Amino acid sequence: MPSLLRWWSVGGAATDPVKEPAAALQPISTVEMETQTMPLHKRMRQIIVNQSILAQFFKLIVLFIIALIHVFYARDFLNVFREMEMFIELAHTRAPEVREIYRATFLLDLLVDYKKNLWMSVSAMCACLSSACFFLLLIREEAYKPYLLVMMRVIDAFLFMTLPVLLYARSMLVGAIIRHSDDALVQASKQANPSHMMNTLHCSVTMREKVPLCSALIERAIFPVVLLEYLVVLCIITAAYVGLAYLIVYCIKHWFPNETEMFEKRPCHECAKACSCSHPDLRRLQNLRVPTLRPLVHPSYAPLPTTSQA
Repeated sequence: MPSLLRWWSVGGAATDPVKEPAAALQPISTVEMETQTMPLHKRMRQIIVNQSILAQFFKLIVLFIIALIHVFYARDFLNVFREMEMFIELAHTRAPEVREIYRATFLLDLLVDYKKNLWMSVSAMCACLSSACFFLLLIREEAYKPYLLVMMRVIDAFLFMTLPVLLYARSMLVGAIIRHSDDALVQASKQANPSHMMNTLHCSVTMREKVPLCSALIERAIFPVVLLEYLVVLCIITAAYVGLAYLIVYCIKHWFPNETEMFEKRPCHECAKACSCSHPDLRRLQNLRVPTLRPLVHPSYAPLPTTSQA
């Protein structure tokens, strides 16, 4: 009868599992090996290639700052706009001729354009946020990834560049509102009673003690010109950073490819991913420490004797 237990080993002489160090029993992962053995220039390359992702995160921070500023100013402006609209429309209906109320009508048109610009800016920020989330989270399909990236970058550049244009147009509207608000309210107060508006907003059309002017209240409710100019510059710098990050990644991938891309593009090497002597990924796999197989039975134990039947 053959022996019931068979002692075997792979790779030469037997080793004692008790005396073997514990470090050999723990395999090193591929990520840890690549992190430990990656040269400095490859780490710098990886950081530069990831600039497109970092630019998107920076763009999200800028959008968050602009959104907070809009939340701070939008509520007060909407309250002032509602009362101003009711008062100017009432004065417009009671005016005998249009030329006697044209300043107030022009002020109302400016406020309406300002409100439209405000909501267009909010919609542009929402579209930029959705495109950034699409870029950072949803692009996982390798087959369609290049086409989706090109489409997303075109949409993202168009939407984000609308923000400085809208903010610059709003700064011009703010300047016109500040110039015409005082005379327009005085002209409208001659055609309609402004008491309801003054009691609601706690302001006065004419100069009074301890009561702010309604024109000054409008100026505090809208964006200052200095703040709008600052946001325009911030958006332009962010757009330039995002575009520069895309350009850097494109130049590195097409002019300075890594070892794996250079090996796969060689036409003379047909065994690109099967040849272990040249491919860099397979060379790294050969350096991994794999634990040796252990004997099932300790080598000090002798095998059972065989019995023969007569």
